[in-house]
Amino acid sequence: MREETTFRIRAFWQALEKAAQEQPEEYMNEARWCELKNFPAGSCDLASNCLAQYLKDCGEKGEPIILFMCGNQDFYKAENSTVHAHVIVIHNGEYIVLTLDQFDEYTDYIASEPLETCGVIGRLLRKIPQNEGEIETRRINIDRLQRIYAWLRNRADIILKADPQWQAREQLIEHTRKAAMALFSFSQTTPETRTDAPALDK
Repeated sequence: MREETTFRIRAFWQALEKAAQEQPEEYMNEARWCELKNFPAGSCDLASNCLAQYLKDCGEKGEPIILFMCGNQDFYKAENSTVHAHVIVIHNGEYIVLTLDQFDEYTDYIASEPLETCGVIGRLLRKIPQNEGEIETRRINIDRLQRIYAWLRNRADIILKADPQWQAREQLIEHTRKAAMALFSFSQTTPETRTDAPALDK
C-alpha cells in the first residue's frame, strides 16, 4: 500500500474516534449518528462506507469496494469466533478493517492486509463460506450519511495536516519539486558551449 494511503486511513480512523469521544450536538439527530457512539462497536458499515468514499474523494487510484461477511452458528462454534455480520473495505489489492477490534479476539484495526496473504481477514473469508456463511461485495453507499461523512472527512483532513510524518513527507515533495524546477530552468538558460577544435592555418 502507498505511504500516503496509509496516512489517510490512519487519519480517518482517528476522526472516527474523535466523533465517538466528542459527540458534537449538531449531528446528534442524524439518523445514523448513533452508530458512532460506541465506535468501533456496531459501526463497521458506516466506517467502511465513509472511508471508501474518503479514499475516492482524495483521488486515490482504483475503486474501493465494500465487502459484507456474515457467519452463522456453525461458523461461531467451529471457529470459536465472535465475528457475526461485518463490513470491510477492499482497495487496490488490500483489505482495510477499521473496526475489527470490536470483536473480543482482535486487539487492533487493520490498515492494510494484502489479499493474497493468509492474514486475519483472509482466514475469515475462507472459513465463513466453509461453514455456509455469506460473503457479498457491494458498492459504496453513503445514503443518509452525507452530513456525517462531511464531518469525518473534514476532521480527517485536519488530523492529516497536523501529522508530523505527513508534514515531513509534504516538505520533502515540495523540496524535490523546487529542485527539479531549478534544474530545468538552469538547463534552459545555460548557453551552449562549442567544443569544436580551431582550424589549422595552411
